[in-house]
Amino acid sequence: MLGRLVIEQLETPGLGDKIAKDTGFVNGFTRVATPLRGVKIGQGKGAPDEVDMITGATISSRITIGIINHQLARLQPLIDAYEKAGGA
Repeated sequence: MLGRLVIEQLETPGLGDKIAKDTGFVNGFTRVATPLRGVKIGQGKGAPDEVDMITGATISSRITIGIINHQLARLQPLIDAYEKAGGA
């Protein structure tokens, strides 16, 4: 499994920095379907692609989700080739 780690961020302490420090938000990316879709807390329907966004840091949440979706789309051909070759 790929690591879940924000390497660097310059977000507002106590708000946007939750993209790295809020374990509930970070752990929300475990075993979700892609592409990810951000939802406001309590407004999701339990779909496998939903990730709860951080209240008060909607832009940071959306950008984090967008970065992940973009990178997964970029890497998908390599992931497919690996799986086709018998990888895990």
